[in-house]
Amino acid sequence: MKTALVILDDVDRVDQIDELLNQQHLFAAGSKIIVTTKCEDVLIMKGIENHKIYKPNELDEDESLKLFSHHAFLSERPLEPFVELSKQVVQLTGGLPLELEIFGSLFYNIRTEDEWEEMLIDLGTEAFERLHPLRLLRVNFANFKNNDFRNFPEDLKWLEWRGCPSESLPLDCRFKKLSILILSQSNITQLWNESAPSGTELNMKLEEGVFHGLKVLDLSFCAHLNSSPGFASVPNLQKLILDDCTSLTELDESLGCLEELKFLSMRMCENLTRLPNNMHQLLSLENLILRNCSKLSAIPKLPSSLITLDAEDCTDLQMPLDFSNLTNLKSLNLEGCKMIEYFNGLGGLESIEVLLMDGCERLSSDFMEKFQGMRFEHLKEFSITGSRSYFETLGEAMVFMFPYGSEKDPLLMDYVRCHGDVIDDKNHRNIMVLIRYYAGDEVKFEAVKEACRDDDNDLEDHNRGYCYTLNLNGNDEVTRQLTAFYNKIYISTADGSLLRRIDMKLRHNNYWAGNTS
Repeated sequence: MKTALVILDDVDRVDQIDELLNQQHLFAAGSKIIVTTKCEDVLIMKGIENHKIYKPNELDEDESLKLFSHHAFLSERPLEPFVELSKQVVQLTGGLPLELEIFGSLFYNIRTEDEWEEMLIDLGTEAFERLHPLRLLRVNFANFKNNDFRNFPEDLKWLEWRGCPSESLPLDCRFKKLSILILSQSNITQLWNESAPSGTELNMKLEEGVFHGLKVLDLSFCAHLNSSPGFASVPNLQKLILDDCTSLTELDESLGCLEELKFLSMRMCENLTRLPNNMHQLLSLENLILRNCSKLSAIPKLPSSLITLDAEDCTDLQMPLDFSNLTNLKSLNLEGCKMIEYFNGLGGLESIEVLLMDGCERLSSDFMEKFQGMRFEHLKEFSITGSRSYFETLGEAMVFMFPYGSEKDPLLMDYVRCHGDVIDDKNHRNIMVLIRYYAGDEVKFEAVKEACRDDDNDLEDHNRGYCYTLNLNGNDEVTRQLTAFYNKIYISTADGSLLRRIDMKLRHNNYWAGNTS
């Protein structure tokens, strides 16, 4: 492996960063990753500290005027009669380069002061009418006269208006050709109203299929969105993004009519309490992201088409889950779902590659027993939290049960994280961990290892103690590889330290070989 500089440009979703981080083992130590984005919230959601975020300055008035003039006059300065008018246009853009380029193009070839003043007064109406051949339009954080969607070119296929000040979308706009609509970080409270009485003009607009061509709808970070749109108006929707819509409590039942929907993300919808019961009707759904929906208590039956389910940190999730029909599921993330005791259908996850359950502190001993002798041929990554209830006589020890991976590419131990308090205050930087491997009830191997203080992985609840991590990724071949043969492990401290929780992660053997195929 070689040291690399990786640049991820124009990121607007957390999963784009996640996809890259999942491959970071391919980069040598010292590699750097630079992420550029217009949405600072994306970085905050990933837990990136503020001092690591570089915020370039907006263009000052002189630089803005030069960029605008370059597009409006093909020169560095505006023509003499238009200097003051140009400055007024520059003020509207807030020094944002993309808006300066767009507005400069709008004023190109307009050479009378009256026409300029008319454009300024009615910017957003005649301005967009002049762009009738336009197919893609980005006007992020712009504010036009009346902010009227009806003035946009009718041939638009992609409209991106982050920070749109409007509270709703008029159904009499001309969007029959629109495929992608991005209104992230907007003031939208209700996208449109489908409850119009039959025969009314509004109802007729719905029936005309104003948005029938829409494939992608992004309403992420719309903090005022208090009800989801009705989905009968967008029957061909394939991708729906509702991340961080903090006022949203539920989705409209019409969601079930979206037979073409492949991707649904509701990350950090912290007040979302329920999902529609007809989600199993989403016959094309492949990716469902519910991460940090902390008030969601249940997940209804899902379609068998699902490939990825991310419910990390859904801390209220506790109703019995049934995944018995998810034979195509490759990635299941239940990390931090501390109320879950079990789920049905474990043996039916025949395609599973990633199964993450660390932080599921209430997993029952009956559920853990199901892993005994179970083998997932495609499993590449597995994590789990130790259960105290398995052997009550073991005191502070915890017992792990986990499935086998492929015989050709077995699961090996990556790390053990112990959360608790050390017994010796003078030696607070490490604890000694006792690991025993079992075949049935017989101990086959045991070892005492040192776990070192790990500040980065302390739990938020400091009453749970501190984190001490034992890394085995390449440093201890014997201990690491024993999990390929014995899938029951007893872990305790060897120095009397108090442990309140233990997390373990296993990865497939080829992970360390740099081969993820």
